[in-house]
Amino acid sequence: MKKKKLTPTNSAELLYKTLIGFVGLNLKYDDAMGEPNKEVLKARAANYGLIREAIISADFINLKGLEKEYRDYMAAVDLKVLKIRDRSEKGGKE
Repeated sequence: MKKKKLTPTNSAELLYKTLIGFVGLNLKYDDAMGEPNKEVLKARAANYGLIREAIISADFINLKGLEKEYRDYMAAVDLKVLKIRDRSEKGGKE
């Protein structure tokens, strides 16, 4: 499989398509439920920021060929999260 060239335009196209999809979902939800309040709008803005960062990061990782390193790092982080959860359930004691 031929790799795509790393360009901001490719990532921007992917980001635009994804965000337009989310805007469409939100508009459909608003049509069914009524106008959103400030808390919903604030949460949506935060979600859009997370989506933006995730798409750009994932595209960069894939286009740079860093998938294995990323999966390894993600597995290490997941393991630490489990240890933190277990420690938290024990009342913070090791």
